[in-house]
Amino acid sequence: MNISYNHESIYSVSKAEEINGAYWQNSFRIGFGSRGAYNLYLYSVYKQHQNEFINKWDMQLNVGVFRRGNETIWVARNQDYLWECFNLIRYHIGVFQKWTFFMSVKNHWWINVNNEIENKHSIISNSLFLTKTKGFGFYYRYVFSDRSVPDNEDRLGSLGFKVLF
Repeated sequence: MNISYNHESIYSVSKAEEINGAYWQNSFRIGFGSRGAYNLYLYSVYKQHQNEFINKWDMQLNVGVFRRGNETIWVARNQDYLWECFNLIRYHIGVFQKWTFFMSVKNHWWINVNNEIENKHSIISNSLFLTKTKGFGFYYRYVFSDRSVPDNEDRLGSLGFKVLF
């Protein structure tokens, strides 16, 4: 089980900020899932396997409520969301030497103050190089559907670098 308070900001180079400043959202989230669906436990999952095909699935499911009210650092700003629901489905491919490979599918839904639903769906291909206590690697993310208003990424791909502590 995972319980968290999140502060997420979206700053966009391609458009001017709102009159009241940057967009951000604060939410309380609760979720559950199997260990391998959380980056915190990836190292322990892969430490058990050496040079083998894993063929294992993990998942997580989360719901959240956005803080609303007078705009402060603790309350959402320039956004109209009330609720969110998101999940992650992860397929562990294998460990070869110190490289691990896995795929993830992420789905996210938001309900705004007008009871309209916005959503984003993406698939991510990951490769991580594991050291004794950390990992780093590359990922490719493709957003195959995005119906969210603040920073739409519909049909965009991105290549990135990640570090796990």
